[in-house]
Amino acid sequence: MDDKTFNDFMVSIDQAARIESGEHVEGARLTIYFDNTEIKRIRAGLKMTQREFSTRFGIPLQTIQNWEQGSSTPDRGAMAFLNVLSKNPEAALQAF
Repeated sequence: MDDKTFNDFMVSIDQAARIESGEHVEGARLTIYFDNTEIKRIRAGLKMTQREFSTRFGIPLQTIQNWEQGSSTPDRGAMAFLNVLSKNPEAALQAF
C-alpha cells in the first residue's frame, strides 16, 4: 500500500471513530439503517398499533406492514424519520 492510500485510510478511520463518538465531522455522510425488528420496536415503544402509527405519521399501513415483515425497507428519508423517533420521540410526536 502506498503512503497516500495509507494516509487516506487512517483519516477515514479517525473520522469513523469521531462519528461513532457523536462528534460532528464536516463532510462525513452517515448512513442510518433500521431492520424490521428495530422498526417494530420503535413503533411498540410509542405504544401504537400499526394502524395508529400509520394514521399519526401519514405512512400507508401496508408500508409499515412491509417494513416490519422485512419485505421492503424504508428509503433514506423514512430512515431519518425513524432515527428521530428512536432518539427523540417527543419531538416527532409534537411535530405531528
